Amino acid sequence: MTRTTLLFITALPLCAADVAFFEKKIRPVLAEKCWSCHSNNAKIAFAGLRLDTKVNVAKGSDAGPVISPGDPAASRLYEALLYTGAAKMPPTGKLSDTVLADFREWIAGGAPWPDDAGSIAAASQESAMDKAKQHWAWRPVAKPSVPVVRSQAWFVNDIDRFVLAALEAKRLTPSADAAPATWLRRVTLDLTGLPPTLAELDEFARAAS
Repeated sequence: MTRTTLLFITALPLCAADVAFFEKKIRPVLAEKCWSCHSNNAKIAFAGLRLDTKVNVAKGSDAGPVISPGDPAASRLYEALLYTGAAKMPPTGKLSDTVLADFREWIAGGAPWPDDAGSIAAASQESAMDKAKQHWAWRPVAKPSVPVVRSQAWFVNDIDRFVLAALEAKRLTPSADAAPATWLRRVTLDLTGLPPTLAELDEFARAAS
C-alpha cells in the first residue's frame, strides 16, 4: 500500500463542500455506471476493483491503487474514464466532458470520500428510482405519434394502426373479422365468464352491423 493511499484512508474530517460535491457529482455516477461490476454486490468484481466504499477504493484493483489523491494524471481510474489507456470505463460508453471534469476536480482535491454507509444506500436507492421513473407509468400522459402502416384497408381507427404496425413489423397479417356469433361469444365470455344464450345470439345476429 502506497503512502498516498494510506493518506486517502486516514484523511481528516471533510468540510461540507467536499461532502456535497462528492454526494452530488461523484457517488451517483459511480453507483449508476460502475457498481454493477465494481462493488461488493457484484457477483465478481472485475479486476478485483470495488468502487463502493472508501476502503475498497483506497485498496484499488488486483494491480494496486487506482487513484493517486491530488494527481489525476497519475490515477489509473481517471485514465480509464478518459478512454486513453488499456482499460476503458465504463464499457457502455465514455462519460460526458462535464462528468470527467468533475472526477478530475475530485481527484485533484485529494479524492475526499465521506465515511457514511447510509449515503451509499441512499445513492443506490436514488439511482434505482431514476431508472424506475423511465417506465411509462411514471411519465406524463402524452399523445403518441400514430405509426405509418403499409396496409390502408384494415384499420378503422388510430388504435388499429398501432396493432397493425406491430403485426407488420413481424411480417404478420390480421385475421379476418370474426362472425357475429363468434364475436359475441368472445365478448360475453370475457365479461361474464359464461357463453351467450341462444336468445342473445339470435338478437345479436339480427342487430349486428
